[in-house]
Amino acid sequence: FRVEKNNARYTDAITNIQVATGDSDRVQGFEFGVTGKITHAWDVQASYTYMDSTITRGAISAFSPTPSKGNRVPYVSRHGLSVWTTYDLTTLFRKMPGRLMVGGGFTYRSLYYVDDSMLERIPGAVTADGMLSYDINRYHAAVNVQNMNNALSYSSAFGNGYATPSAGRTVIG
Repeated sequence: FRVEKNNARYTDAITNIQVATGDSDRVQGFEFGVTGKITHAWDVQASYTYMDSTITRGAISAFSPTPSKGNRVPYVSRHGLSVWTTYDLTTLFRKMPGRLMVGGGFTYRSLYYVDDSMLERIPGAVTADGMLSYDINRYHAAVNVQNMNNALSYSSAFGNGYATPSAGRTVIG
């Protein structure tokens, strides 16, 4: 894929007003994904994304007081990787009623910058998730653990240096 954008705009986190930077951006890359069964009971899904971002025309603005041509585009991670797998444990216990599933995976996102001068950045992060579920008749019970490794990651970031941390380890039943 290749996306080109002229007159880039970013939202100011304090005023919530869109600020035109005058920048022109190009993001190009590829995404690869695979989904399938390793065995009758074991499913796997994986995807990888690579994004090469460049500011092709940089302008001096309130968002960027210095020329930014050639820098990376704000809010664009270069690498993203996600793997998720589930296993049907019921196949191991033939006489067990219902369906018992276990699953887990991880998500990786590389660092990204929040300004077009590349002065402020959000670090990359790896988070791991897991689940255990049981279905019988029309009933479903599950326990999900998000961010099992309690990694510091961010759900959003802003060009003024503010960032919102994602939730730490979370268990949902």
